[in-house]
Amino acid sequence: SVSESHRDNGSLRLKINPRNAQIYIDGFYVGVVDSYDGAFQKLGLEGGSHKVELKADGYEPLQFEVLVTPGETATYKGEMKRIQ
Repeated sequence: SVSESHRDNGSLRLKINPRNAQIYIDGFYVGVVDSYDGAFQKLGLEGGSHKVELKADGYEPLQFEVLVTPGETATYKGEMKRIQ
């Protein structure tokens, strides 16, 4: 049922510069950092490990793995490196 699967979801909050960086989760585009960095703005994800990739013009891509715990919010803070 829907309520069953929803209970297995956690969420991710991204506090990363630049705020217009594009977010890809497990290879799928989900939006920009600016949409998911506030107290009430977060990205709902299934519990478990996910590959997060951030891309922005003029910056090196940033990739990391995140472990999402059902019912909890993980916060990831970082700075993308400018391409010299």
